[in-house]
Amino acid sequence: MKLKGCKINIIGDSITEGVGTSDPENVFWRLLATNDGADLYGDGIGGTRIARQLVPSENPDLDQFFR
Repeated sequence: MKLKGCKINIIGDSITEGVGTSDPENVFWRLLATNDGADLYGDGIGGTRIARQLVPSENPDLDQFFR
């Protein structure tokens, strides 16, 4: 896929944040930017969700969502 020159914003949870990577530069979206020349920006917050949940979980910290 040709991504050079594309501007891409990525939002997500802990995977987007980079939890478990060996280095912050090894987050998947940073690697895409490096390898494919795209202009990427990622915003990841562990434990968040894209949509509001109808039933709250036992841990309110896990019920955060992007607005």
